[in-house]
Amino acid sequence: MHALDDLVSFVLSFRAWATGEAVSLCDVVGFLASGLVVAAFCMKDLIPLRLMALASNVAFLVYGIGLGLAPIWLLHAILLPVNCWRLWQQLSQYGEAAPERCSWWAWNHLSMECAKLRPRRKRLPQ
Repeated sequence: MHALDDLVSFVLSFRAWATGEAVSLCDVVGFLASGLVVAAFCMKDLIPLRLMALASNVAFLVYGIGLGLAPIWLLHAILLPVNCWRLWQQLSQYGEAAPERCSWWAWNHLSMECAKLRPRRKRLPQ
């Protein structure tokens, strides 16, 4: 039932925002946080992605604490140090050669960054 109340509250706050009525500061922070998540998903490079994810974590912490939404602020309180750690890893590896930045498995199968660095095989004419 709480989820339904949250959905109704969201729809009403979005309608108020769209019609120009007064919107609470928490709603503004919530929309900002959501926009930052969308922006993070649009990033191609990992460092800007992590910076955007950190900004969204902070915004969602403010939003969750402001409205007393424990699942929201708890999730982003956990994700904040994870994103800080991953950003630090990316920044510390910024100038290294490709094989040192990627594990063998990621180099061969997973990472798009590693795939960009991997030399391409030329197909021989048949």
